[in-house]
Amino acid sequence: MSLSTAVATVPARPTRPLTATGRLTLLLLVALALLGASSAHAWGKNGHRVTAEIAERHLSDEARDAVRQVTGGLALWQTSTWADFVRSEDPWRIANTWHYVTVEDESQVDEALSRTCAEPPCGVIAAIEFFAAVLRDDGPQRQRFAARTQEVGAQHYDGSLELSALALLVHFVGDIHQPLHVGRGDDQGGNQIAVNWFGEVSNLHSVWDSGLIDHEQLSFTEMSDGLLAALGDEPVEQGDAAAWAREAKQVRSRVYRIWDRTSRDNRLPDLGWQYVHDMRPLVDRQLYRAGRRLAGLLEQIYGGH
Repeated sequence: MSLSTAVATVPARPTRPLTATGRLTLLLLVALALLGASSAHAWGKNGHRVTAEIAERHLSDEARDAVRQVTGGLALWQTSTWADFVRSEDPWRIANTWHYVTVEDESQVDEALSRTCAEPPCGVIAAIEFFAAVLRDDGPQRQRFAARTQEVGAQHYDGSLELSALALLVHFVGDIHQPLHVGRGDDQGGNQIAVNWFGEVSNLHSVWDSGLIDHEQLSFTEMSDGLLAALGDEPVEQGDAAAWAREAKQVRSRVYRIWDRTSRDNRLPDLGWQYVHDMRPLVDRQLYRAGRRLAGLLEQIYGGH
């Protein structure tokens, strides 16, 4: 069940060959759309806030109180976008590769678990496991995080290592449920696929980060209420980060079903109302599952279970 209430198929306009000026304009727009791809943020602000809000609503009193002690009274949603906010700070570039994991179509998620990299943890699966360990007061992992951030001069969230770890964990659980953050390397998780999004040149990753969510023009609390009403009775397997990545990869092929969509210029996939209609139920389910699983993980850490 989707939150969308009015969906219509936009008829294709008759097309005509582009002039030389038109081709140049299109190429420039595509270049601009792809230029901003490396800074794309999974789910955008609203999506991450929805995940955190759903999680907090499912916490036990014990776990919620423990979380609020770490946050200094902030609601969980208020911490959920900090990881994207600090990405513009040079010291926090150490976290750039923690937001995603690359898994090719012919590869298995398990292969990513054995990779080494210059800046561990290597990818979002390992990052979730790492920061969960930090919050469980795993001495070596906590010391490693403290030493590395001190080495590069990264400032912690309100001066608190534990709050930084919590905010990163909240964010990364959201990231891993965005199918293009378990992405293909050849197109950088959809960042290098230019599309027309309601007539504006964008890229597929940006459509999934924020386009599909922001198109509803709902607040994160309205979205959270709607998802809980629509999906609240749906069972959600907890699993672990690797299982969540496998699930994201499994549904990822649906995200790429764009090439048969009529394009106004006969060059770029044309995404509009029909794509919203087709994909919004998947977006809703992934956001809901992310929130429920984040709650389960925080219960394991703070709830005494």
